[in-house]
Amino acid sequence: LMGLMAGMLKDGIEPDLEIERVYALGLCSSERQADALALLREGGLSFQPRVGDHPETWILDLHGLPLEVALLASHAALSHVALDNKEGDLVLIVGKGLHSSSQLPILAPALLQAIHDEWGLDQAALVKRNAGRIRIPIASVRTHWGLEGRR
Repeated sequence: LMGLMAGMLKDGIEPDLEIERVYALGLCSSERQADALALLREGGLSFQPRVGDHPETWILDLHGLPLEVALLASHAALSHVALDNKEGDLVLIVGKGLHSSSQLPILAPALLQAIHDEWGLDQAALVKRNAGRIRIPIASVRTHWGLEGRR
């Protein structure tokens, strides 16, 4: 995979976002998450959440990302909002599965399970009015990471 990417660049072929995502997935599989994150940022993906429709809501759209890359992006966004003393909720847009072959959500249940089991953020939940979104209270992240008293 690395040789293919190097060959493309050598031949003057600029990889598109899908190729960068596949390459990032390969880096994640090789325990090179920091390199994957840097690659995706260079490609124009921003993992800094945008302000949502309501004050104190931060949005990160994960549509189309493989689970490993979505986990990486989610963790980067959580770090951003928690360390920058943001208030409110981080909302991850994960989709309802309408574009999957089974018409069932794929990313939402896997990502939510990882957030609960691997990160210990039990307050993360699907948004009641929109099952294609996961809401994570930023205060719960700050508490879990021991940041609640730091400004």
